[in-house]
Amino acid sequence: MAGYVLKIVLENTHPPVWRRVIVPDKITFADLHEIIQVLFEWENAHLHSFEIPADRICIQDGNDDSGNKYFGNNYLESETLIDPFIRAYKWLRYTYDFGDNWRHKIIIEKTEVYEKRFAALLKFKGDHFVEDCGGVWTDADWARCPFDKDKIEQRLQAMSFPVNPDLKEPVLPKNILSQFKQLASVLPEDFQAFMENMLTDKSPSPMILKTDSWNSFSEQHDPDPKNALSLVAPYKTHRELLADLGRQETLDFYKYLQLPKQDHYSPRQQVDAIAEILRLHPEYLLYLLEENEYNALLKWKNLPVGIVSQVPPTETFILKLLMLGLADFYVENGAGFLSFASDLDLLITGIDPKTKKHTYRLLEQFDERLGSIMQVYGVIELEHLCQMYCRIYHQTMEQEDFFRLIYWHARLNNLITTVYQIGGLSYAGHTDINIQQVLEKEAIYAKNLPYADYSPKELKHLAEDLSNRSHWVDMLFPALHYQLDLDAFESQQLLFEVILGVFNGDTLNQLMDTLTNRSKKAWNLFSSVELWTVLSGLLLELELPMLRGRCRISYANEQKLSPWSAGMVESPEHTENTRQTHIYEFPVQIQEWMYEAGAFGDEYAIQQLMEYKAKNHILSEEFLDLLATACVTYEKTQLANELIAELKKGTKDGKKAAKNLESHLQESYLIDDGEDEDYWESYDFGSALWNFEQEPDNQPYIRQTPKIGRNDPCPCGSGKKYKKCCGKS
Repeated sequence: MAGYVLKIVLENTHPPVWRRVIVPDKITFADLHEIIQVLFEWENAHLHSFEIPADRICIQDGNDDSGNKYFGNNYLESETLIDPFIRAYKWLRYTYDFGDNWRHKIIIEKTEVYEKRFAALLKFKGDHFVEDCGGVWTDADWARCPFDKDKIEQRLQAMSFPVNPDLKEPVLPKNILSQFKQLASVLPEDFQAFMENMLTDKSPSPMILKTDSWNSFSEQHDPDPKNALSLVAPYKTHRELLADLGRQETLDFYKYLQLPKQDHYSPRQQVDAIAEILRLHPEYLLYLLEENEYNALLKWKNLPVGIVSQVPPTETFILKLLMLGLADFYVENGAGFLSFASDLDLLITGIDPKTKKHTYRLLEQFDERLGSIMQVYGVIELEHLCQMYCRIYHQTMEQEDFFRLIYWHARLNNLITTVYQIGGLSYAGHTDINIQQVLEKEAIYAKNLPYADYSPKELKHLAEDLSNRSHWVDMLFPALHYQLDLDAFESQQLLFEVILGVFNGDTLNQLMDTLTNRSKKAWNLFSSVELWTVLSGLLLELELPMLRGRCRISYANEQKLSPWSAGMVESPEHTENTRQTHIYEFPVQIQEWMYEAGAFGDEYAIQQLMEYKAKNHILSEEFLDLLATACVTYEKTQLANELIAELKKGTKDGKKAAKNLESHLQESYLIDDGEDEDYWESYDFGSALWNFEQEPDNQPYIRQTPKIGRNDPCPCGSGKKYKKCCGKS
């Protein structure tokens, strides 16, 4: 019998909340749901689902129609065993209560021999949250309660899960396991062996076991493992320690160091080649070790045998030493023992102060330049990335040197991610971006397009501040803060989430749904229209990975298309004609006209919308409010009055919007009643009252301050438009 060790993390919690548990095999997702409910002391009073976003898989309880229909492969949790999913994936997600949105990341750590049929708690961190407290962002003192370890263990032991002999393991979608075999036939030959190994050999390498052992040890002695960690005398060479690399790690290291391909090399010969290149070029060690880590290594290697008296400079410091074959680690009777390679001094002799300074300066410069490219493009094919980098920044750099920096430095330090696609192409991506989702959309909209071309100055300008790419970025934070009633921290977090969604290619519908789920108050017409407008602007103006570094507007100009045709909106087949119909539920063409009318006062767009409204008898108050606001703003008084009259016949929200619009319309009368707007903006009413008998000044009017347009950002710094802020009064 086997058991699966799972680390279940409640996402976005600070301080972190997680539970490590071992569960028996041959249980269903319904059983796993019950275990999670006990571990986090939920009351099983809300809907839930299991999801695997990478392959659009959803495992539901049969009663859930809450919005996971976008997942292409659905399973029923009471009839689905967890085993094939545990073997195929590194993690999956469990979501409970779609209102408070408790998202749990289930990390599959390892498989062990386990004879019992109940789950066992191995370790935990953090208290539990009270049901219906508002989600992880709540700051109420009563929202958290202490975790009762003894009670939870008793409840878990009382839950016995029999083997399900009648249930067969589900067949996973073809694009999961079978895709590995498909990839193996098209990827470069040096990667085929790795793919074959992935499909046949599931046993972890000695290196993986060693790093897992260190991770477990450091967690058990968190936050300070030094009192239980001892240094012992060296007993293995660097080459012998590198021999602990598995087949996969060896192939990766061989490729990452850009060693010449040798088809006849055995894994042992490949390890020898890796050890030799690091001996000849010890500066490559600095590609993985940060400067403070390397300085710590110089101190640590000279420490006497015994208890370690210093704390590692970073959490990954020991892991890097183990991966590079610079140190060894084992646990005995609960104590940890660390030893360095016996030839470590000989290995790092070639790293003199000059070499060290030059290498870290090179890495700093490379990181800055690569960061600028990845900020703008998000995802880029590696060959193009190499050509672009060398053309813009370093025309004499060899391709081999570039890819060594990309893989051995940026990839292993998790500064970027890299993926292989069918056809043998490799891509680099920003670590926060869903590369697979981007590539799927790129294949639809920009498959045959070259990457957008930017100068170094343009790249730096676009990369250093998102607001340089679209003024809507500056308007997003206040919109989230005020319209969703979120505090500053929550608004900032949601801002990054929304921007990331834009870069991943999410549609306007998906982004609006995200905001709806996170809002703390019911939306009014103004909130909905403003957020729709801001999101539309972001989707149109931000450079996107799926369009190879273009924004939708630039893409549309190149392709002679509408920018709204590039995956902006998921238009429903039929739009219901009700007062509650949202703007983003209208057809794409109508939404495009609404944006043009609201943002720019486009006369053609306003005319088309009025005809569409009349022909279809549109009742949507969001539609009427946006169109009426555009007519008020751009001085189309007759149309504005007509639309305001229709809003007055609607709901309480519509009547309130109509009253506000009438107020703005009256203000426009004061300005536009046969007089020049510039004159009244500059008129000194105080002086006029005291000097009414004086002759008028015949000097021409000269403006002393810049004119503020109604759609310009408000000078008070709120981030809102002038007409929505100080321009109201």
